[in-house]
Amino acid sequence: METHQDRLLLLVVGFATVMLLSVLFGDWIPVLWQSIIYATAIMGVFTVLVLRNIISDSRGILIWRLFALGMLILFVIILSIILLDPRFEPGDPLLLGMQPATAIMVFGTSLFPFWFLILWVIGFRRAIVPQEREDHLNELKSDILGSGDSDHG
Repeated sequence: METHQDRLLLLVVGFATVMLLSVLFGDWIPVLWQSIIYATAIMGVFTVLVLRNIISDSRGILIWRLFALGMLILFVIILSIILLDPRFEPGDPLLLGMQPATAIMVFGTSLFPFWFLILWVIGFRRAIVPQEREDHLNELKSDILGSGDSDHG
């Protein structure tokens, strides 16, 4: 295994193995650390699978960095939920009428993924589709449009 794609596959396998081991041996690991390990592995798999589809040349490097920043922020949101949840005791102040971890879960993890959706829509042509692939798609489109005119004329 020498290609860059193989390294990415090994990363995904490694993260999946960590998730499996944290579930199998979870009784021996404190719940807080088990949650952190599991969340790190999930975000690792998600990061590798998303970022591997973004072109790493100058066309897509800005989108790649924005996606990576979004992944980091989402990981911090998940980590804050894990760290804040066990610290809440009855009588502590609420955040938006909820426990702080619940408020972050409701408003953070449900609203923040729109960042990725916006980046995907804005950066699709520049960061996802290589120039040669875009040229090929445009050529196929012009061929279809050209053959469609002869059928109706």
